Amino acid sequence: MLKVITKYRQYLLVTFGVVLMIAFIVPQASHLFVGDQLTRKVATINGSSVSASDLSHARTEYEVVRSLLEPLGLRINLAKELFGAEDERHWLLLSHAAKAGGFMGTAADGQQFEKEIRDGVLVPQLARGAAVQRNPFLRQAPQYIDMLANQELADPEKRKAMEDEAGKRLDQAVAYAARNARASSNDVQLAFAKANAIGRMQTAWREAHRVSDKRAALEAEESGDVVYVDQSLMLAKVIAQFGAAPSPELVQKLFNEFKDVKRGDGEHGFGYRLPARVKFEWMMIDRAAIAASVQLDPVEVNKFWRQNRTRFPGDFAAERTKVEAELRTQRVDSIFSTIDKAVRAETIRSLGKVETKGGYRVLPADWQSRMPRMENLAQLTVRDVKEIGNVTIPLPQVVVRSDQFLNRAELSGISGIGESTVRIGTKEFPLPELVFRSREIAGNDPDVNIQVGVPFENYAQDPQGNRYYFTVLEARKEEPPANLDEVRAQVELDAKALDQFEKLSSQAEIMRLVVVTDGFEGLAKYFTDAFPGASAPVQRRKLAVTANNIQGADSTFNQPEYREAVIKAAKALDPLKPVIDYPADQRTLAVVMKKPLTVAIVQLIGRAPVSVERMRNEGDSFAGSYSAKELPTQSMRDAFSFSALKDRMKFVDLAGLANDSEPPTPSTTPTPAPGAVPAPASSNSAG
Repeated sequence: MLKVITKYRQYLLVTFGVVLMIAFIVPQASHLFVGDQLTRKVATINGSSVSASDLSHARTEYEVVRSLLEPLGLRINLAKELFGAEDERHWLLLSHAAKAGGFMGTAADGQQFEKEIRDGVLVPQLARGAAVQRNPFLRQAPQYIDMLANQELADPEKRKAMEDEAGKRLDQAVAYAARNARASSNDVQLAFAKANAIGRMQTAWREAHRVSDKRAALEAEESGDVVYVDQSLMLAKVIAQFGAAPSPELVQKLFNEFKDVKRGDGEHGFGYRLPARVKFEWMMIDRAAIAASVQLDPVEVNKFWRQNRTRFPGDFAAERTKVEAELRTQRVDSIFSTIDKAVRAETIRSLGKVETKGGYRVLPADWQSRMPRMENLAQLTVRDVKEIGNVTIPLPQVVVRSDQFLNRAELSGISGIGESTVRIGTKEFPLPELVFRSREIAGNDPDVNIQVGVPFENYAQDPQGNRYYFTVLEARKEEPPANLDEVRAQVELDAKALDQFEKLSSQAEIMRLVVVTDGFEGLAKYFTDAFPGASAPVQRRKLAVTANNIQGADSTFNQPEYREAVIKAAKALDPLKPVIDYPADQRTLAVVMKKPLTVAIVQLIGRAPVSVERMRNEGDSFAGSYSAKELPTQSMRDAFSFSALKDRMKFVDLAGLANDSEPPTPSTTPTPAPGAVPAPASSNSAG
């Protein structure tokens, strides 16, 4: 070998030199070529050049903000929801406008944006989840979730724990978003800083509207007064079952009129359009039941204690309970792992020869007869755990819901599985959301491949640690019913409710007078006599009513006509005289609400008009409330839309990146002057 090298050393030296020259020259030439591509002008803003590199950075920043919450299972486009940004070009114009207006801080300013996302989005989400977990009835009464979530946040220790958890989740989401957008940590912080600047700019524009003292005082009088009432509520739908059978003509008429209307959207709240719905089955692996089936060998327990003295420093008798609990947990986790492997192996075996296309299985015509069923998988898990771990576990519970469809709310209301979540990679999805992302309902999904007839590859887990393996058996998209028979029961009930509402409405004044003379107890007796079989209406006491809301109320009576009637009646009374001193006839009213077919008998018991002291403390809030009416969020969206910014900032596309023929979005609202925005406001909100 040495002789060969010596003989041909001149050739080798020349060859090596050529290789070095190529290695040195080619990267430089490539760098010059790529550099030329990145620095070429692709657009202008107010006459200033926009390079391909600028647009590339805008694309990265937009993607980071847009997809920030996706790893947490929240399908929210933050760039669009917060700032109205449609794409990277729109983001580019928004960030240029924010910088030109002096709203841009340093890259470190992005930490404020992260804090607002944590406190404004993730912490409330965790609070709502905690409220539902503590109060399962909220799945059937979602209108009370926010109220109980606020109670969770009122506890300082709970709030601190939620903030810490939200911070951890946000850190994970930021890291994922950075990897997904191929952005450095500096790029991410710059994107967040620009987001914060855009938020400042839009908030400043929205708050630029100056409200006079007189206008603020008028707004305080209109929306700040609080009226306290007692009431009885009579719902036609509650007494509908006691009504006479409706005529076939009325039933058909209601069906024809509202068959393609969502429930709650039609007149009187009627609507028969069927929501997305599924039939499915699941197998529950009960953690407590499996833990109870694990028998611990005393010798093994003592051995585990001796091997882990750092965790169990006390003597064996004192530490035995802790040692057994940890050892039992390990055994249960091992059994769970065995079950998971058994289910996956059987699913893979069943699907072995089934073709995959686009991430989904192309199921054969006879698949229904040979698809893996949870009943068989349950028996398989018991056998495998016995063979591998020598532990006999109880047969897992299998539930098959194939006799009727379930909508999302009904699925969420099922104890256990309804509150479970599924982890897929770095993302976590509530099971009800995941099921309704089935291909047959939502089409192809880039995040999850779930389809009818195929057991889902990942298990769901509830807060108690129980696991669920499931299969969607059938799925239907939202659609109008094919015929009356599909929704006949609901239509007939609505027809009965309409008839009962007419009776209630005709007796509203009589019921008001009953309350005036005999109080709400007299009304209860009158009602049960007028509608045999019905329970007495529930009385609510000391409800706080304002022009915009009713504290603790639900949509049954938190309606504009209810609030307007109460406020109007209160304003007819002298605010300096206690309401309770007025005769009952002057402070008792009947409110008839056609949607949702309800009659309320209301009696005023107190009033808290806006005082001078409250006006001093909350004047800015009332002024902001009026400004929000004058300049709603949509006005801001119009002012900072892509078409408006393109015209205002003289954006010229030189490379076919945007459609110059796109017509400007019509807007009757004022817009900032070209190339400028209002002076910064004190608010540091992200919009």
